[in-house]
Amino acid sequence: MADRYGNPWAKYRVYPPKILPPLRAVRHQCLDCCGEQSEEVNLCAIESCSLWPYRFGAYPENHQGPKSVLKPIRAKCLDCCADNRAEVKRCIKKCCPIFPYRMGTSPSRAGKGGHLIFQTGPTNSEGPTHAHENDPSA
Repeated sequence: MADRYGNPWAKYRVYPPKILPPLRAVRHQCLDCCGEQSEEVNLCAIESCSLWPYRFGAYPENHQGPKSVLKPIRAKCLDCCADNRAEVKRCIKKCCPIFPYRMGTSPSRAGKGGHLIFQTGPTNSEGPTHAHENDPSA
Protein backbone atom coordinates (compact mmCIF):
# COMPACT_ATOMS: atom_id res chain seq x y z
CA MET A 1 0.00 0.00 0.00
CA ALA A 2 1.34 3.41 -0.95
CA ASP A 3 1.74 6.24 1.54
CA ARG A 4 0.30 9.73 1.14
CA TYR A 5 3.13 10.69 -1.24
CA GLY A 6 2.38 7.76 -3.53
CA ASN A 7 5.47 5.84 -2.44
CA PRO A 8 5.11 2.08 -2.05
CA TRP A 9 8.43 1.78 -0.18
CA ALA A 10 7.70 4.16 2.69
CA LYS A 11 10.17 2.73 5.19
CA TYR A 12 13.13 3.47 2.87
CA ARG A 13 12.45 7.14 2.21
CA VAL A 14 12.89 10.44 4.00
CA TYR A 15 9.68 12.47 4.31
CA PRO A 16 8.72 14.90 3.13
CA PRO A 17 10.68 13.87 0.01
CA LYS A 18 14.09 15.46 -0.10
CA ILE A 19 15.75 16.65 -3.31
CA LEU A 20 18.75 14.41 -3.89
CA PRO A 21 21.71 15.19 -6.15
CA PRO A 22 20.95 13.88 -9.68
CA LEU A 23 23.22 10.81 -9.57
CA ARG A 24 21.96 9.77 -6.15
CA ALA A 25 18.39 10.31 -7.36
CA VAL A 26 19.11 7.93 -10.25
CA ARG A 27 20.45 5.33 -7.81
CA HIS A 28 17.28 5.64 -5.69
CA GLN A 29 15.12 5.40 -8.82
CA CYS A 30 16.89 2.18 -9.77
CA LEU A 31 16.39 0.84 -6.25
CA ASP A 32 12.68 1.69 -6.50
CA CYS A 33 12.47 -0.16 -9.81
CA CYS A 34 14.20 -3.23 -8.34
CA GLY A 35 12.17 -3.45 -5.14
CA GLU A 36 14.86 -1.83 -2.96
CA GLN A 37 17.26 -4.74 -3.66
CA SER A 38 20.76 -3.49 -4.49
CA GLU A 39 21.74 -6.91 -5.82
CA GLU A 40 18.89 -6.66 -8.34
CA VAL A 41 20.19 -3.24 -9.42
CA ASN A 42 23.61 -4.83 -9.99
CA LEU A 43 22.03 -7.60 -12.08
CA CYS A 44 19.67 -5.30 -14.02
CA ALA A 45 19.41 -6.49 -17.62
CA ILE A 46 17.33 -3.59 -18.98
CA GLU A 47 20.14 -1.97 -20.96
CA SER A 48 17.59 -0.03 -23.02
CA CYS A 49 16.73 2.07 -19.93
CA SER A 50 18.24 5.55 -20.22
CA LEU A 51 19.36 5.34 -16.56
CA TRP A 52 21.06 1.94 -16.89
CA PRO A 53 24.66 3.27 -17.24
CA TYR A 54 24.16 5.43 -14.11
CA ARG A 55 22.39 2.81 -11.94
CA PHE A 56 25.26 2.68 -9.43
CA GLY A 57 24.98 6.41 -8.71
CA ALA A 58 28.18 7.28 -10.58
CA TYR A 59 29.29 8.04 -14.10
CA PRO A 60 30.56 5.01 -16.00
CA GLU A 61 34.32 4.78 -16.54
CA ASN A 62 33.96 5.19 -20.30
CA HIS A 63 31.66 8.25 -19.99
CA GLN A 64 32.38 10.91 -22.59
CA GLY A 65 30.96 14.36 -23.04
CA PRO A 66 29.47 16.67 -20.42
CA LYS A 67 29.03 15.18 -16.96
CA SER A 68 25.30 15.57 -16.66
CA VAL A 69 22.68 12.94 -16.10
CA LEU A 70 19.75 15.33 -16.66
CA LYS A 71 19.06 14.28 -20.27
CA PRO A 72 18.85 10.58 -19.38
CA ILE A 73 16.53 11.48 -16.48
CA ARG A 74 14.32 13.43 -18.87
CA ALA A 75 14.30 10.45 -21.25
CA LYS A 76 13.27 8.14 -18.40
CA CYS A 77 10.44 10.46 -17.40
CA LEU A 78 9.23 10.59 -21.01
CA ASP A 79 9.36 6.80 -21.11
CA CYS A 80 7.32 6.61 -17.90
CA CYS A 81 4.68 8.98 -19.36
CA ALA A 82 4.40 7.29 -22.79
CA ASP A 83 6.50 10.00 -24.51
CA ASN A 84 3.94 12.68 -23.63
CA ARG A 85 5.77 15.87 -22.60
CA ALA A 86 2.62 17.41 -21.12
CA GLU A 87 2.17 14.40 -18.83
CA VAL A 88 5.77 14.71 -17.65
CA LYS A 89 5.12 18.32 -16.71
CA ARG A 90 1.90 17.37 -14.87
CA CYS A 91 3.46 14.38 -13.09
CA ILE A 92 1.98 13.92 -9.62
CA LYS A 93 4.36 11.26 -8.26
CA LYS A 94 6.29 13.61 -6.01
CA CYS A 95 7.86 10.69 -4.13
CA CYS A 96 9.81 9.71 -7.27
CA PRO A 97 13.51 10.42 -6.65
CA ILE A 98 13.95 11.91 -10.13
CA PHE A 99 10.76 14.03 -9.94
CA PRO A 100 12.62 17.35 -9.41
CA TYR A 101 14.69 16.70 -12.56
CA ARG A 102 11.82 15.47 -14.77
CA MET A 103 11.99 18.51 -17.06
CA GLY A 104 15.68 17.96 -17.78
CA THR A 105 16.81 20.83 -15.56
CA SER A 106 18.14 21.09 -12.05
CA PRO A 107 15.98 22.89 -9.46
CA SER A 108 19.15 24.13 -7.75
CA ARG A 109 19.97 26.14 -10.88
CA ALA A 110 16.64 27.94 -11.11
CA GLY A 111 17.03 31.24 -12.92
CA LYS A 112 20.45 30.34 -14.30
CA GLY A 113 21.32 29.33 -17.81
CA GLY A 114 21.28 32.55 -19.81
CA HIS A 115 17.55 32.97 -20.12
CA LEU A 116 17.44 36.76 -19.78
CA ILE A 117 13.94 37.52 -20.97
CA PHE A 118 13.10 41.01 -19.80
CA GLN A 119 15.19 43.87 -18.51
CA THR A 120 14.29 44.98 -15.02
CA GLY A 121 13.51 48.63 -14.66
CA PRO A 122 11.21 51.12 -16.38
CA THR A 123 9.05 49.98 -19.27
CA ASN A 124 7.64 51.89 -22.21
CA SER A 125 3.97 52.08 -23.16
CA GLU A 126 4.27 49.05 -25.45
CA GLY A 127 5.14 46.72 -22.56
CA PRO A 128 8.40 45.39 -21.18
CA THR A 129 11.57 46.07 -23.12
CA HIS A 130 13.94 43.32 -24.07
CA ALA A 131 17.40 43.63 -22.56
CA HIS A 132 19.11 43.83 -25.96
CA GLU A 133 16.84 46.59 -27.40
CA ASN A 134 18.44 49.35 -25.34
CA ASP A 135 22.00 48.19 -25.92
CA PRO A 136 23.85 50.88 -27.98
CA SER A 137 26.49 48.36 -29.10
CA ALA A 138 23.90 46.22 -30.92
